[in-house]
Amino acid sequence: MVTQAVFLDLDATLLDFDMAAWTEALRAVCARLALPAGVDRDRLGEVYAEASTRHFLAAEETHAAPADGHAIWRELWRDALAACGCDDDALAEQAVTSYEIERAARYRLYADVLPTVAELRRRVSALVLITNGPGTTQRHKVAATGLADLLDAVIISGEVGVSKPDAGVFEIAARAAGVPLAAAWHVGDSLANDVAGAANARLGAGVWLNRTGAARPADAPRPDHEIGSLHELPALLDG
Repeated sequence: MVTQAVFLDLDATLLDFDMAAWTEALRAVCARLALPAGVDRDRLGEVYAEASTRHFLAAEETHAAPADGHAIWRELWRDALAACGCDDDALAEQAVTSYEIERAARYRLYADVLPTVAELRRRVSALVLITNGPGTTQRHKVAATGLADLLDAVIISGEVGVSKPDAGVFEIAARAAGVPLAAAWHVGDSLANDVAGAANARLGAGVWLNRTGAARPADAPRPDHEIGSLHELPALLDG
């Protein structure tokens, strides 16, 4: 079947926001909070980082994705400040605002994103983003990077109630694109979520974007195609 739509993952596929960038954002917020909160900046950062990592790893394992990611941040900052001896809801609210600003200042699209999106526009009828995560925070990433203006639809698990690799989220994307599942390809960096999800939904192809050149584990889902850069994607559609 002719490929009519391409579905794209967000984090580590289109959006370059790595651990170093996240750490910088966290340190900036803690530096701003330390004096008014009367807490140690480094300790606050350590407590928040541990709690955040624990929370989001657990959410990833269970595919839990609430609609309001800011509420999660608010609770994590409130708990981190309290653990450091500061019970101040106003400061927790300030932390959430600062955290969003500091993160957004470091959001970057990979260099291959805009040229590839432009080329895909000439080859397929629809481009749809499919991302796991809380609705508000993922939506903010899309808006902050300008992706909202480049795509035909944005499907966020926290908003639709189903996550990759469940076939349901791809069915929602296909309806938004107005194409059969078999006429859509999905591209992402996760073998477990993106490649397995494409197979579960019986899409035309599941493409693994392996930017780091990592070896595929023997027990991992096998992609239909593997690429090291999005620049390689358009030519695959002609194959």
